[in-house]
Amino acid sequence: MTKEELKELDRLSRDESEWVRLRVAKNPSCPIEVLVSLVSDEHRDVREAATQSLRSRKETATPEELSRIEEMLSLLELGIRFDDETLDLSKIDI
Repeated sequence: MTKEELKELDRLSRDESEWVRLRVAKNPSCPIEVLVSLVSDEHRDVREAATQSLRSRKETATPEELSRIEEMLSLLELGIRFDDETLDLSKIDI
């Protein structure tokens, strides 16, 4: 994907329409950081799609991406959700 397309997915991930955000969460080219933000979406379908996308990405992720995915999935299993302002997991000791 081009930089512009990635920026567009990021922008669409904040669209007011839950249907648009759901499509972003299901997009196989969606950047991991965008999926991470969508796992805390206000709509359950978007959260579930983003979580499923993260799980499926584990097989093809780089080591750095895999670490980020596993951190987020671990936190989700504990029932911890974040808003956009607190998504910097580098500040959280797991």
